[in-house]
Amino acid sequence: MPAFTPTELLGPHNYGTWAEEVEAYCMTQQGGDVWLAIDPETEVPTMSAKLAEWKKANLFAYGTIFRAIHPDHRDPLRDIKPAKCGRTAWAALRAHYVKDTPSHRLRLREFFYTLSYSASSGVTGYSNSLKRVIRELLDIGYTLSRVEVLDKLLIGLPSSFASIRTTLCGKYDDE
Repeated sequence: MPAFTPTELLGPHNYGTWAEEVEAYCMTQQGGDVWLAIDPETEVPTMSAKLAEWKKANLFAYGTIFRAIHPDHRDPLRDIKPAKCGRTAWAALRAHYVKDTPSHRLRLREFFYTLSYSASSGVTGYSNSLKRVIRELLDIGYTLSRVEVLDKLLIGLPSSFASIRTTLCGKYDDE
């Protein structure tokens, strides 16, 4: 069976969608035991037979997580203790990417406001990037209004979408 590769390796702006995809994959492996090895709500078994199964699932989880991270963004895993532990790796990544600090919030908001359409990624790529940063902002408790998101979506599109902007903006002028 080929190794799991997420749609996009973990990088600085995609933790939310990356985590969902890795979690879903881990839930399908070894009867769900791989996710249970990561899930902080699940207790580590104490019986030796169950503990051996848990350790195997935990190592599989660590390998899956490690391979799903872009090589330039593996720093949060370098100093985890115990090393090569899926549960600890998951927690370290969550702590690194889901934090509400002024600098992190500013970086996410800057990314949100500077994001724009590019011909190479198209409208789908643009809207997916926008959804990712919105999800990350929501993860740290920062909410954007529907109008703010719609404005950003429309402003970031090229001039060839002017008719859509006019139609949608005219609709919201009445409200």
